[in-house]
Amino acid sequence: MITDLFEADVAKELRDEGLLTVYQNAKPWSDTAFKALLDLRSGNDLSTFTGEDLRLRIAKKIGDPHHPNAWGALIMKAVKRGIIINTGKYVSMRKPSSHARRNPVYAWNTFTNYDRPLLPGIIET
Repeated sequence: MITDLFEADVAKELRDEGLLTVYQNAKPWSDTAFKALLDLRSGNDLSTFTGEDLRLRIAKKIGDPHHPNAWGALIMKAVKRGIIINTGKYVSMRKPSSHARRNPVYAWNTFTNYDRPLLPGIIET
């Protein structure tokens, strides 16, 4: 059992390292997308939303990244920064190529301090 917990921690570290690499390789798109995400929060016309909802809105403003995984890295950064929080609810993704996989529903964290350091995993560069 302890081995399973250790392996889960390693798996999360590897996931975060991969997302960091994607995020860094997507610059300057990733920085522009993060600013667009913050702009969406300021407008606050969404009470709850999915990463897919954010993707559709941000892509209209700035276009798509070089690789689709950059969207996941963007959402992970927002979660680790505390800008968005997982509500514990899930819906199916709408994009056909996503095969209706489970998609977390998020909400804006109204108590976020954007100047706080990032949590481990996504490093500000």
